[in-house]
Amino acid sequence: GGGGGGSSISLAGGQLLRKDPALCLVLDCRPYLSYSASCLRGSLNVNLNSVVIRRSHGRPVPLHFVVPDETARGRLLEDGDAAPPRTWTAVVVLDQNTRHWRKLKKESTAQIVLNTLSASLPEAGARGYETFYSQYPEFCIDAKPLKSIMIYSSFIFQGGPVEILPFLYLGSAYHASKCEFLANLNITALLNVSRKSSEPFTNQFCYKWIPVEDSHTADISSHFQEAIEFIDCTRRAGGKILVHCEAGISRSPTICMAYLMKTRKFRLEEAFDYIKQRRSLISPNFSFMGQLLQYESEILSLWQKLECLPFFLSFVGSKKCHNLLYVSELESWKNKCLSLCTNQPPLFCWCITQFKVKIT
Repeated sequence: GGGGGGSSISLAGGQLLRKDPALCLVLDCRPYLSYSASCLRGSLNVNLNSVVIRRSHGRPVPLHFVVPDETARGRLLEDGDAAPPRTWTAVVVLDQNTRHWRKLKKESTAQIVLNTLSASLPEAGARGYETFYSQYPEFCIDAKPLKSIMIYSSFIFQGGPVEILPFLYLGSAYHASKCEFLANLNITALLNVSRKSSEPFTNQFCYKWIPVEDSHTADISSHFQEAIEFIDCTRRAGGKILVHCEAGISRSPTICMAYLMKTRKFRLEEAFDYIKQRRSLISPNFSFMGQLLQYESEILSLWQKLECLPFFLSFVGSKKCHNLLYVSELESWKNKCLSLCTNQPPLFCWCITQFKVKIT
């Protein structure tokens, strides 16, 4: 049993790793930076975004959020007599320093993972990574300098960039530095949302750099419209664009989510799930998610106003509206409408332009 009522495996997970490590799945629930700095060989990092955690209320979540690797997930669901690769004999769930699973908080990542896997686990328990490291250092990997990990780790890149839309791709700085990736996907533009500009590419691609820190104080929402306009400019030109930051985990997914929300009418949770299915390790920081939530409110408010616009125009056209309508107010509506009509003919904008007069 896991978090539901079984007993802790104590250090049986470590003993199993020594005996037959191929039969033990290790899920590391620590933050990605901690995982990058030091981790168990062969372990998988579990990235549950704040949206997923909030929606779960501590209850199980879809298994693909916990184990995004399809092969590993298949081994969890196979019968014990299945052909090689055999099913896992045990699953070890690690957080930063918990000494017993009973001490886990209800909505902690480790507890949600245990609840999700409990029906599939023959033996489960949660331990703190620090305890495991002190007892079984031979199974742990201390990282190279963090900078090299963030740029070259194969865990981050998982192959190539992922397609979000036919003209929009999401990836990392590593992807953006590889000409073969860009050529194979016919990329014509790069949108770099990170601290450093990619100088070598400024002459090879239509290039835009938006400097943003991946921190809780960074105001990424102030760049949403600028980024969306650049993406749409590429789309209208018939090109393809790669949006990237350093790791492709926080900043660039945030921009892609904002784009889907603005141009495809996605709600925040829909946009997050849509991108998560394509690049499982995305994890926008808490502040970015809050800014996206505010952005969602602004977009919904505008769309609600625009839904009333055809009725308003019909009143104007039939002269049933006897109030004064000022040109400045119409211009305001036109500007709002133009910002939303990025993927369709701006019909509303055209109608407003026709009525740029006072009506009594």
